[in-house]
Amino acid sequence: RSDSHICLNMYELKGSKMLKKNEVIIRVGNGARVAASIVGTYHLFLPSGLALELYNCYYIPVLTANIISISC
Repeated sequence: RSDSHICLNMYELKGSKMLKKNEVIIRVGNGARVAASIVGTYHLFLPSGLALELYNCYYIPVLTANIISISC
């Protein structure tokens, strides 16, 4: 299984690629379906000094918060 993440800043994505219109549609918490426009790898640096590489990070400009998805 591959987790997906959402970011609000496309300039932070490394190795990114543009997606075709409606190539990736994600359903969010309120049930709405939103389209991603770019996918790439996001480097997240935590205050503790830990650095995470988040693969499959989608840029969705209409959202207002970053979302990290993890397997439980």
